[in-house]
Amino acid sequence: MRRRGIIATVLIAVVLLTLLRRTGNFLVDLLWFSAVGYFDTFWTIFATKALLFLVVFASSTALLWVNGALALRFARQRGTRLPVAFDGRSASTQTSRATLPDLIASLRLPWRPLVAAVAIVLGVLVATAENENWDAVLRYIYQVPYGQPDPLSGEC
Repeated sequence: MRRRGIIATVLIAVVLLTLLRRTGNFLVDLLWFSAVGYFDTFWTIFATKALLFLVVFASSTALLWVNGALALRFARQRGTRLPVAFDGRSASTQTSRATLPDLIASLRLPWRPLVAAVAIVLGVLVATAENENWDAVLRYIYQVPYGQPDPLSGEC
């Protein structure tokens, strides 16, 4: 029980320090953009980052969860035969074989919640990594024609 308390305390500390860092970055950017007169630009960037994170998180989590749920269901239905243990001596010693559902049942893990939790964690990681491409999204949304002369100067 004591180990769980230590793990929970460390996990809470990591989450709080991460939130403190994110809040600090947010406030510094907010104050700087407002000081130089680009307050609207800050909110455009912030909204793009938030929307990009949510879209990538939702889509990747849904795909991963569906994939994991289907894999779990098909593994239980098919009854794939896997070796119980592999000791490396010879193939003739591995006569006892169990089906994959038997192995899954012997582990006694809550597989459905585990698949959902892994999908959520991987979805957060994918969305966090993809969130760095917010500038490419804005460049795509606000693209301008290439090779056309500028209306003011007449140059390309």
